[in-house]
Amino acid sequence: MCIRDSGNPSSTYVRAAYTPTFGTWETAIGGQYWGGHSNVGDVNDLVTPFDTKAWAIDAQAQGSVMNLPLGVYFSHANAKGSPVGGQVNLFNGNVNDKTATAISAELGVVPNKATIMLAYRNGDNGKATNNSDNAVTIGATYSIAQNVQLQLQHSNRTQAGYEGTANGGDKLTTFMLSSGF
Repeated sequence: MCIRDSGNPSSTYVRAAYTPTFGTWETAIGGQYWGGHSNVGDVNDLVTPFDTKAWAIDAQAQGSVMNLPLGVYFSHANAKGSPVGGQVNLFNGNVNDKTATAISAELGVVPNKATIMLAYRNGDNGKATNNSDNAVTIGATYSIAQNVQLQLQHSNRTQAGYEGTANGGDKLTTFMLSSGF
């Protein structure tokens, strides 16, 4: 999929953030807005017009608890629903608004070496029925060497079907080796 400029006003994306420090805690508070319309083309040069209607707010705090590094993260996002018979929202083809609120935390149990993480998402996929899309994720990271990390995560969802999969499923386990970041 590619976004094409048709020569008419197109989508707008705006991001604003504020980064205050509270004592020894570094924080960030931000917001995002998408609005307008875009034309999306496929490999056959078929162009389809879409609305782009979404917004999000987010916040994070990074500091330490009992001399262990801790990061806490929050976000809430909304993608406007697509009216029946009207122009489809690129971010949400369902009739109702798609929303998600997530909170997560990562604690450095061995500073600069190993972390554990926990996350929760309260989601609504915008479908008329079976719209709950909540998830819980647990995970851990281990730094093998500078810029080389092992990561293990496991998520359970209330809704079956990860996008891009043919079989659906309500669980996802990821084991990843990253380097050069």
